[in-house]
Amino acid sequence: MDKSKAEKVCYDCGGQCCRSVRIAINKKEPAGEIFLEKYYAGELPEGHELTDSVEREGNWIYDSNEEPCMFFDEETIMCTIQEKKPVICATFPVKWKHQHSLFVSLTCPLTHNVPLVDLVKSANKFKGIIAKIELYNFDQNNAEKYLSIRKLEHDYDLGVYK
Repeated sequence: MDKSKAEKVCYDCGGQCCRSVRIAINKKEPAGEIFLEKYYAGELPEGHELTDSVEREGNWIYDSNEEPCMFFDEETIMCTIQEKKPVICATFPVKWKHQHSLFVSLTCPLTHNVPLVDLVKSANKFKGIIAKIELYNFDQNNAEKYLSIRKLEHDYDLGVYK
């Protein structure tokens, strides 16, 4: 994927995906340590929450409650922990239902400006860690905002799985 093109698309969008965040973070991923440090040091911004996931042991839920993520830089429209940001953020706009079931966000401009095959290749770099820590992030309650990549591949032969 052309990183500079993707960064421009994100900049032009204003980083909408980072402006109101509710994500799962696993304690074993690099971001887990960073979020936990902030939590235990009492440095979460007012209104932000980090709670144990009741659905999956080892995961925390970070909720910025309608505020930008605490690591989102409003000026650069970039993550201040870019190299260690949560896996869920690094693979967006691709979401994982389980190891072999991927979906793509219809609301993210990257979906419409970067070839789907490039988005999937980029997300697949994290496939091993996602499977290892079972950090699947597909939200069935918002399913109408996503398209199945496998269905798109089947319907349009986009070359994603070749």
